[in-house]
Amino acid sequence: MVGNTDPKVTTAFKKARRENIQQLQIDFLALNGYPHHLTQAPEFAKMFQLYDPEFRPIARETYVAGISAKFDKMIEGIKRLIVKVRGEMVGVDKWLSILHDMWTSANNNGIIGSSFKLTDKEMYSHTIAAILKKHNITHSAAQVGETLAQVYEERYGVSAKKEVKKVGSDTTPSAANVSESLDGEQEDCEMHVAALVINYASGWSENRKTETVWEVRFSRRF
Repeated sequence: MVGNTDPKVTTAFKKARRENIQQLQIDFLALNGYPHHLTQAPEFAKMFQLYDPEFRPIARETYVAGISAKFDKMIEGIKRLIVKVRGEMVGVDKWLSILHDMWTSANNNGIIGSSFKLTDKEMYSHTIAAILKKHNITHSAAQVGETLAQVYEERYGVSAKKEVKKVGSDTTPSAANVSESLDGEQEDCEMHVAALVINYASGWSENRKTETVWEVRFSRRF
């Protein structure tokens, strides 16, 4: 069978094929956490040019535009889920749980991260990474709470103070106080609590201070 040699068909095919290869490069980098400059190494191009002599690594501008498009699509999907579940929670003011943490990156930037948890009427639970943001202002609970509230409102249309009930974090006082700034209920991170128990039980950490706490729910001291 003789292939189609119409220049218009050939050009359209090459354009579609090029766009597909660009998308594969975007997925390869984004889903594996690789930097864009990996594609600019001569060996990267040579490897693919063995199969396609016309292969060209994706340009940085194209990559950034592609990543932005995927991010926007993800945000729209999350917003649709929030609207759906909010509609199912008629009569319930606070129906959302969020978790948050802060850390310092390798280049000494403060990073704030947050995810949220919700359950829909079919009893499917969703835990979604929602925020990853540079935060070099301060680590104070009030400022962290303000940043979280602002991003959740602007990005997802969620009022943290009106719709968030549970606020999960590690057990440090500054992190735990964020729940107060959001008018939510504090929940200690299960993984962090488990790590503390293991560290102290194994002797990796030393208990230098003992405090007695009155637990209202159980009417007893710990």
